Amino acid sequence: MNLQSALTWVVYKASERAFLACWLARILLLLMYADRFRRMLRVVMDEIIGDTGIDQAAHA
Repeated sequence: MNLQSALTWVVYKASERAFLACWLARILLLLMYADRFRRMLRVVMDEIIGDTGIDQAAHA
């Protein structure tokens, strides 16, 4: 294995790990903010659809 192929292999492995770490960070952020997104989506859907009787009874 010459120096160029060794360096290519090292760079490839480093970029592969960086890519996986980036996706792991995205998933963790999504899990952290999932509750906030769900609440925001529920508010938007309530605005669009309007409160149903079940929701009004639950909020009362």
